[in-house]
Amino acid sequence: MLLGRFIPVVRSLISIPAGLRRMPLGRFCPYTTLGSAIWNTAFALLGYLLGDRWQNVGDYSNRINLAILIILALVILIPTAQRLRHRPR
Repeated sequence: MLLGRFIPVVRSLISIPAGLRRMPLGRFCPYTTLGSAIWNTAFALLGYLLGDRWQNVGDYSNRINLAILIILALVILIPTAQRLRHRPR
């Protein structure tokens, strides 16, 4: 839940699986609040550090999103490929 707030696309849809799994609201709210707070603070800090070039945050955001998507794909694809390669025939 917490990490879902850092993954592009997933951050917008993370509430759906939580609801389908009937995650208690008392558990969902702190995790989603903390994840959103960290993500938004990072962007506010980045905008502050960039100063007059704050519009560049979008460029950095795209790079960060791409890096996260690549890491996520590797985390999913590598174990899946290993399981398929070692499964009994």
